Amino acid sequence: MIAGSHHGYFAEAEGDGLIGRIRAARPDVLFVAMGAHRQETFVRAVEAGGGVPLMMTVGGSFDAYAGAVPRPPRWMLRLRLEWLYRLLKQPFRAPRMLALPRFACRVLALRYAPRRAG
Repeated sequence: MIAGSHHGYFAEAEGDGLIGRIRAARPDVLFVAMGAHRQETFVRAVEAGGGVPLMMTVGGSFDAYAGAVPRPPRWMLRLRLEWLYRLLKQPFRAPRMLALPRFACRVLALRYAPRRAG
């Protein structure tokens, strides 16, 4: 059962009221689709006061599944290149998209760095 929904275009001052309504509805799962950074900040705010058992940031996934954003050709989906299609269609995403490979490189460097005795 869906406990409720709300658009992501609200003023920061409205956030506390929305979080109160979420807590009052007591959902088992909360999907947040506000876009990078804003959705993560919102989830942390919900979590700070007791939260919801399972929260997931889904970015623009709802737009894609609803057909509001064009999907890549099937061959790109098959090759798992949706990210490349989105980058070509929306080049302003490049700085955000580069954050993940940088993060992965840091994780791998820490994982495989020689261990110091001590």
